[in-house]
Amino acid sequence: MKNKMAVGLVAALSSLGANAGTFDAVSSESVGTEASTSGTLTANLAQGSINLNTGTAYAANDRLVISLSNGATFADSTYRLVQSGTGDLTEFLLTTATTAGASSIEFRAASAIDDDAEFYLVGSSVAADDVNFNLAEKSVGQKVEVDAEARDVIGVYDNYTAVELFRYANEFTAGVDEVADEEIDVNTGRTRFGLLATEITDSIALEFFEADIDNGVTLGTGDIFQVVLSGDMSGIDSITATANNAEQGVATIDLAAGTATFAFEASDLKRTGGNAGRASAILDIDVDNETVLATREFTVSGELVLASEDDKVLVASGTSAGEWTINGLQAKVSHMSLNTPGFVSWLKVMNTGALAVEVYGDIIYTLADGTEDSVTAALLGSVDAFGVGTVSEATILSAIGNPTQLVDAHITVTVTGEDNAVHLIAEKKASTGRVSIPVYYDDGSSTGRKWLQ
Repeated sequence: MKNKMAVGLVAALSSLGANAGTFDAVSSESVGTEASTSGTLTANLAQGSINLNTGTAYAANDRLVISLSNGATFADSTYRLVQSGTGDLTEFLLTTATTAGASSIEFRAASAIDDDAEFYLVGSSVAADDVNFNLAEKSVGQKVEVDAEARDVIGVYDNYTAVELFRYANEFTAGVDEVADEEIDVNTGRTRFGLLATEITDSIALEFFEADIDNGVTLGTGDIFQVVLSGDMSGIDSITATANNAEQGVATIDLAAGTATFAFEASDLKRTGGNAGRASAILDIDVDNETVLATREFTVSGELVLASEDDKVLVASGTSAGEWTINGLQAKVSHMSLNTPGFVSWLKVMNTGALAVEVYGDIIYTLADGTEDSVTAALLGSVDAFGVGTVSEATILSAIGNPTQLVDAHITVTVTGEDNAVHLIAEKKASTGRVSIPVYYDDGSSTGRKWLQ
C-alpha cells in the first residue's frame, strides 16, 4: 500500500507542472425543444467529434472518467477511446459495466500513457462508429456539455475544461403576420367592406417558422397546427384556410361560442421543397352579403399538436388578430327604460356635417315578463346637414314591435356620417326634470376597455 501511495504521489507531483488535459473544440449541434419533450430523444455525433488530449502523463491503472451534464446520458452499450493516428483501441479500457443510461463512463489506462496522447470517443468496439446520447427535456438556451477528470489511487489529479456538445432551441415558432383591418361600410347597410363597398373578404395570416435544427421533429401525418380564431362570428359565411398558396379547407365556426377552428397539416406549412423557413397559415374570412355587420375585435391562438411529442403553444390565447371598424359614428346607450310611468326617454343626434345622415339602432331588450329579444339595423330616423334630430321613445318602441310592458333596452346607435361630425346624447325626463343617460363611444384603443363615456 505504501508503495502504491508513493507511486501515486510521485505521479501527482509530477503532474503539477504539466499541462491539463483538454478537449478539442466541438461543433455543437442544435436540439429542438419540441423533439426532447418525450424524454426519448437520441442524438448522435460522428466519430472523431469528441477528441481529447491527455495533457499529463497517465500511469498504468489510472482512470479517465468522461461525464455529461444537464440530464444527458450515454446511449450506446459500449464505448471505446481510439488513439488518433494509430487507431489503437487498447490504450484505455472501458470499466463501466452498463453504459447505456449512464451519465458518466470510466476508462482505465492499460499502461503508461504519454502526456501528449490524443484520443477520440466512439460508440462501439470499432473505430468508425458514431457516438449516441440520450437527451432530456430542456428549455431554450440550455446546453449539454462533456467534461472529464483523471484519477489515481489518491484521487482526482486533472480536470478537463468542459466543452459544449448540444444546445436547445425552438424548432417551431409562430406569430400573427397580417391582421383583420376592414372597414364596414354604412352606405350599403353595413353588409360589405371598403370605401367602394364591394369587398366581402378580409384575411388574417399567421407566420409559421421552422428553424433548421440538427436534432428535431420531422413533421408528418398526424402533426397538426391547430388555430382558433375568436370573436363575433355573426355575418361570416365561411373562413377558408390556405398554406403555401394551397387551399386547406374551411374552418369550423361555432357562432354561440364565438370561435372558428381549423387544423392545418403542419407538414403543409413547410416551405416548398421541404426546406426550413417561414410559411403562412392564412384565414380568408368571407361575409355573407346579407347580414348586417357589427364592429368587432378578433383574437387568435395556435397550438402545435405533435403525434409523438408533447403539444406546444405557438401563439398564445388572446393574441390580437385585428378588428373591423366602421366608416360612421357608433355609440352605445348603456340602458334605457321605456314604458316607465312618469318618465319619457329619447335620443338627440347632432350632425355638424354637410350631408344628411341616417340613424340606425341595434337594440337588445328585456320585457317585464322576462321576454328577451333583439333587432338589428332598425331605421330610427334621419338628421339634416348641420341639423339636430330627435329619436323619440315611441320610435324606439315601434322598432321593437310596440310592446306595452316595461322595457329595459340597450342600444348600439350607428349614424351614417363621419364619426367626428356626429354627436349623441340620451336623456329621460320626469316631472322633476331631465336626467342624462350614459352614452359610450369607441375610443379607438387596441387594449383594455374600448367603449368609454
